[in-house]
Amino acid sequence: MRKKYLVLVLILLVLASSCSLNVTASDNNVPSANKTAIPESVIVVMSHGSMPLDYPTDHFAQLMSIEFRIKNATGDLYNSLAAREKTLDDEIRNWPRTAANDPFKAQQDKLAAMLETKTGMKVISGYNDFCAPSSIEALHQAIETGAKTIIVLTTMLTAGGYHVEVAIPKEIDELRKQYPDRKIIYAWPFTNETIINLLSDQVKKSMISK
Repeated sequence: MRKKYLVLVLILLVLASSCSLNVTASDNNVPSANKTAIPESVIVVMSHGSMPLDYPTDHFAQLMSIEFRIKNATGDLYNSLAAREKTLDDEIRNWPRTAANDPFKAQQDKLAAMLETKTGMKVISGYNDFCAPSSIEALHQAIETGAKTIIVLTTMLTAGGYHVEVAIPKEIDELRKQYPDRKIIYAWPFTNETIINLLSDQVKKSMISK
């Protein structure tokens, strides 16, 4: 009787162990809720950026003055101006933002959210001046998502400007060298036809509404 009991116990133990292994194997096939999916593509939207309405005007005037003076500065004067410029640039970029003190950024955030919904892709905003994240920081944020393709757009439609023609392409070229395995597309320029169609449609809408 005792032997039969021991045999029964052993059988139950084997069955319990088998069930446990099956459950574990099944669990391993279930995607973890904590794992973040790597997007195939990410959009970075570049905008100029705007000064917060409550940012000290004397600080802003000083920043603008330094940007002009530093172009011809050398030696100790250049180092001094560059240090002060960085301090002021960091200050204005990281100034607390609300829809009240920076309606431009509020609108940019709204456009980014709408574009994300429209395309189904993650959208990151970047700013050339006065606001964070900077354009290069936004590009690095896109890289950090792991996406293989990064599409760079800008809300600045007209060709010929410094940011769209020089600053943004330079940052993209630098990133391409650092990450040759990533495909970085600069969706620029907008054709004249695209811009004219946009403007003419706006003219038609304004005439109908009035």
